[in-house]
Amino acid sequence: MIADNEANVVYVADTLEWRFPSVFEGLRTILEKHGIPFRTIRGTRDVWCRDYLPIQVTEDRFVQFRYSPDYLTGKYKHLRADGEIGPTLPFIRNCVRSEIVLDGGNVVGRGDRAIVTDKVLCENPGRPRSQLFHELKDALNLRELIVIPQEPLDPIGHSDGMVRWLDDRRVVVNDYRDIGERFRSRMLRSLERFRLEPIEIPYCPQNGGRGGISSAVGNWANFLHVGGLIILPIFGLEDDQTVLQKLRERCPQNAIEGVVCRDLAEEGGVVNCVTWQVNRAPAGHVG
Repeated sequence: MIADNEANVVYVADTLEWRFPSVFEGLRTILEKHGIPFRTIRGTRDVWCRDYLPIQVTEDRFVQFRYSPDYLTGKYKHLRADGEIGPTLPFIRNCVRSEIVLDGGNVVGRGDRAIVTDKVLCENPGRPRSQLFHELKDALNLRELIVIPQEPLDPIGHSDGMVRWLDDRRVVVNDYRDIGERFRSRMLRSLERFRLEPIEIPYCPQNGGRGGISSAVGNWANFLHVGGLIILPIFGLEDDQTVLQKLRERCPQNAIEGVVCRDLAEEGGVVNCVTWQVNRAPAGHVG
């Protein structure tokens, strides 16, 4: 898979601009400051473009999984934009369709390894575990598929709000000790079993949320990483600066900025959820 540090263009849904204009402008300002092209995808139904757009495997190959999440039911069912937009983007010439149900937010990849939560098993009950994992590894060209436990009481079940790659060996992971020491131990063991070094950062989930989806205020792991830049969500909490400082110490090779997005987070997602970074070459000819 294309790693975050290999990406050079960021896309957002056009719905983000009018629903959360301050987040839209904040992202655009930071990305332009660092010389990273910022593009808007037209004709979207929802701001959470990470989940319904295809996953980039190589420079010229994408995979479109089925976007049919169980949390979009009832009055939200119309938001299931299943493969309608990504394959129509003009620069995507090779997009393979997979019938596996999988949101883009539940794939945190780097090279030939990717991390998903075990919610993917619930979403694909007709496939035996071994078959499902084999198909995922084949579709994403993976050597290792790292499966972590879904966070308790989280109906979304995405890995990108739990753990993120910093480099080939180190991963940022939420400090789950307030959720429960047993779950924290399971989570850390899942990562260490694959010879990864977990770096825990504060995790302060807040009460509230909308439409049955828990608030993402206090979830700093859901940052955007593109090229040499990390954009961290800022919530107006004391630990905003703690996380910023910790990442700057651990990732001196990266520029690290913050964007205020508390209103967005109250709807259940943060910066990585509303962005889609890809590798497009040659630079200067992105559209």
